[in-house]
Amino acid sequence: PLNIELYQKAGAKSEYTADADVVITDRSGRAVLETKAEGPFLFAKLAAGTYRVKAMLAGKTVEKSVTVGRGTARAVLVFPQGTD
Repeated sequence: PLNIELYQKAGAKSEYTADADVVITDRSGRAVLETKAEGPFLFAKLAAGTYRVKAMLAGKTVEKSVTVGRGTARAVLVFPQGTD
């Protein structure tokens, strides 16, 4: 499984955020999951492989590449300060 955590910069710290649109694509660019994260955590069951996780919130986009293998993979995405 893949654990996605969504944060927003708040000064020197980061705080949880929610309601981001999330798209996960495989190596060929094919979307394997498109959803809205209702909270700061999103869990996705994916086959082993390399994926691109893109999250969009209030016109801002953050992306991260992640490799899923054995065990739980984790992707932490942090939106810039002022993303409301």
